[in-house]
Amino acid sequence: MAAGYVDAGAVRHLIREEHATLLLRHVDQWVAGVRAFTDELAEHFGRKVEAFCFVTPAGTQGRPVHRDDADVLAVQVSGVKRWKVYSGPADGNWEPGLVAEDPGEPLLDSVLRAGEVLYVPRGFAHAAAAAEDASSVHLSFTIREAGTPNLDAVLQALVAADARLPVRPLDEESLVRAASEVIAGARKVLEDLTPEALVHYTRTVMRARSAEPTHTSIAD
Repeated sequence: MAAGYVDAGAVRHLIREEHATLLLRHVDQWVAGVRAFTDELAEHFGRKVEAFCFVTPAGTQGRPVHRDDADVLAVQVSGVKRWKVYSGPADGNWEPGLVAEDPGEPLLDSVLRAGEVLYVPRGFAHAAAAAEDASSVHLSFTIREAGTPNLDAVLQALVAADARLPVRPLDEESLVRAASEVIAGARKVLEDLTPEALVHYTRTVMRARSAEPTHTSIAD
């Protein structure tokens, strides 16, 4: 096997013998048709959109009940997958990831077949399992919305972009003068900046930012 490449035999073993789910990240970066669709979604929603492919062996569940930090459009490519979607978070102070507590009764318990699409709002707990008789392949298109850390980062960038000051003032007087100019610049930015504009800038930055490098991983 060439260095730096996935061992295809090992991947097949994990899927067939250990019933692992294969997750292909950022499929939009290397499949032209998927990229065209994600671009259309991004243009329509004005959001950053990414695509992930899940191959789940028959009769297995890819991940335990969890919450995603993005709205998800699940497009069934082949096979059948049963989805259970539970309630969303009670407030805005939630974290994506596995759900430790009992999620309760599902709001939706539905089977997705090839060509069908399911929408899962961000923050809503969910899990999905392939049917017993065949493996499942589906694409998840994640539609990412800005969060408070994104807003904060873009605001800091806007303030910093307005400052043209020495990086390391040499003495106390120049340091205080630089601090004064930083404050004045920040006030000017804030005077002209509306909440709606900050949200717009943040969404634009998120869409323009380069995605993570593509790679493949295995999830039990």
